[in-house]
Amino acid sequence: MATVACDATQAGVAAAIAAASPGDVVSIENAPQTATWSSGVTINKALTLRGVDSATTVITSATSDLITISPATDVAVRVTGLGCILGLGQSRRAITLASPSTTNLTQLRIDHNAISGGSYSIKGENVWVYGVIDHNSFSDNYSPIYLSGDNDAAWERAYAAGGIVAGSANALFIEDNTFTKTAAMNGETIDADIYVQCGASVVGRYNTWDTTELTSVNFMTLLLNNHGNMGYYDVVYGPGSGTRGCPIFEFYHNTVHAGATTQFIGIRGGSVLIYENAFTATSSSSRIEFTEEEEWKDEFFQYHRSAWPAQDQVFNSFIWNNTYNASPITAITTNGANTVGLWFQENRDYFMHAPASSGGKCVFTGTRYGGSTTHPTDGDPYAEDTGSMEFSASGANAYYPYTSYTYPHPRTVPLGTPILTMR
Repeated sequence: MATVACDATQAGVAAAIAAASPGDVVSIENAPQTATWSSGVTINKALTLRGVDSATTVITSATSDLITISPATDVAVRVTGLGCILGLGQSRRAITLASPSTTNLTQLRIDHNAISGGSYSIKGENVWVYGVIDHNSFSDNYSPIYLSGDNDAAWERAYAAGGIVAGSANALFIEDNTFTKTAAMNGETIDADIYVQCGASVVGRYNTWDTTELTSVNFMTLLLNNHGNMGYYDVVYGPGSGTRGCPIFEFYHNTVHAGATTQFIGIRGGSVLIYENAFTATSSSSRIEFTEEEEWKDEFFQYHRSAWPAQDQVFNSFIWNNTYNASPITAITTNGANTVGLWFQENRDYFMHAPASSGGKCVFTGTRYGGSTTHPTDGDPYAEDTGSMEFSASGANAYYPYTSYTYPHPRTVPLGTPILTMR
């Protein structure tokens, strides 16, 4: 492994990336250490891009996204030690994950960066991503981390070994980061700090939020927006043009200090494990909310479901040992006229305890994971699916016995050392 030194200018970094061999470190160690970019750079090979630290090596976006990670094959890529200033309310990204459709990014690490402003500050769309985003600070971002997976392929991978495995390494881990919203964001439109959809596999753990300066908000969720099926099988946009839900999301050991907020966590589909999080807030209308969009979202569903189960709906979900202002969270909230008793039944779709040795679980039948045959018969050739879901009250819960994945993540090596091979 060689080190290719450069300065912080766009031209300097781009030239160093072009000159580097796979596995090299591009080290931004020359003067100037601060620069404003009007265009970005692309990492297209195994590489570490390393600044001195996030307070010293600072790149400001004038008009564009900064770094695109797009290798031709699945290789180890790391971005570390950078300060990225994107501008309050600006539609700019610090890092774009844009792997070609023929490959994936399962050896990613983004760490020890400070990213302020921008829209989806780290964004991946239609990508298969595993790895870790750790020890970064995010401040005054519209939505700091957005990950959209590869839809059907993601669900097939999740079940490749016979079922979803909670506590697996096969996810993008978001851990040991800080998320801050200052008074500058009052009145701004804000979306969730972690936004996942289309089959993305994500674990959020050991992060800290501080939004105590927020007194006026305009957003859906503060922490997590876990998407469900949104028009994926409907004729509104055509087959496969919408988004699927996510097979599994784990969110645990996070600490949240919030000012005004409308909702902490919004779950719109999939299987979630949410536990041992501590929430405090001065004003919040909802802690953990479940929604089934196919009941009411006219803009995405031409025909609404009226029978359980729905496509990619909440299933095999577990919520336990969370607190709000030091008091236990003992129930979820729901959005929709018929959600309780139809889409979301406690001890069928979700459980207010850890996975246990009894209580049963939901299982998919047929040939399509996440599928459902309960869509109204409406002449839509994409309405009737080839798979559905059933619940059996006998036997253990899904994921029992559950153990969280190794913490800290094995890839969180000290700043400046080579990337480890994924376990």
